[in-house]
Amino acid sequence: MRHLLLVILVLLPLSVSAATIQLAAAASLRELATETAAEFEQLHPEHRVLVNTASSGTLARQIAAGAPADLFLSANPQWMDALVEQGFVAADAPRPWASNRLVVVGRGAPLADLAALTQLRRISIGSPTSVPAGRYACKLLQKAGLFDGLVQGQQLVLAKDVRQALLYAEQGVVDAAIVYASDARLLRRATVLLTPPETLQPAITYPLAVTRKGTAKPAALALFELLSGPEGAALLERYGLLPLLDTGA
Repeated sequence: MRHLLLVILVLLPLSVSAATIQLAAAASLRELATETAAEFEQLHPEHRVLVNTASSGTLARQIAAGAPADLFLSANPQWMDALVEQGFVAADAPRPWASNRLVVVGRGAPLADLAALTQLRRISIGSPTSVPAGRYACKLLQKAGLFDGLVQGQQLVLAKDVRQALLYAEQGVVDAAIVYASDARLLRRATVLLTPPETLQPAITYPLAVTRKGTAKPAALALFELLSGPEGAALLERYGLLPLLDTGA
C-alpha cells in the first residue's frame, strides 16, 4: 500500500500539469505544424498538441466565434490584427515569425515572364477575401499590371486555401496557380513555371502569437518558446521559409 501511494504521489504532478494545446496554423504550414506538434510531444510526453489548419481568415473567424486556440500561426498580419482588435490576442503578443515568396506552378511549359499568364485559360489563386496567399497573388498581379485584365477575361479561379490552388495545378484543373514557394516542394506532377522577380514580390510575413486563453497554459507558452527558438528556425528553413525572429542562436 505504501508503495502504491508513493507511485500515486509521483504521478500526480504529471497528471495535474498535463495539458492539451490547440495550435491553429495557416494551411500553408500544415506539415510544419504537424511536425512541430510531434517534436513538442516527444520533448513533453505529458502534453498533447492538437493542430487545426485552414486559411488564416477561416481560423481567425473560428477563434473569434469561440473555437479553442492557444496559439495562432497566421499567413499574414491582417487576420492576426483582427484578433487583436477583438481582444482575442493581446496587442503585444504577435511576433513576426517567418517570410515567404510567391511562385507560379503548373503542368505546362515554363513561362518567360508574368505577362505570359494572359495567354493561359485558367489561373488559380486563393480567395483574396480569406486566403492571404490569394491577397498576395492579387498584389503581385497588380504590380505587374495584369490583375484587371485577368479579372475581365474571367481567367482567375478562386480556391478556398492555398493548398487547394496547388491541388488544382497538380491535377491539371487549371493551367497555372500562384502559390507560396514553400508549397512548391509538395509538387509531384506540376513544376515551378516561373519565380517572379523580387521587384514584384509582395512582402509576406507570418506572425505568431499566443492567444489570451493560451497565456493561462504554461505548456502553450513552452510551445511558443520552441517555435520561436532555434528548433523553430530549423523547421522553417526545412520547409522553405525564412525565419524572422531573433532566436539568439
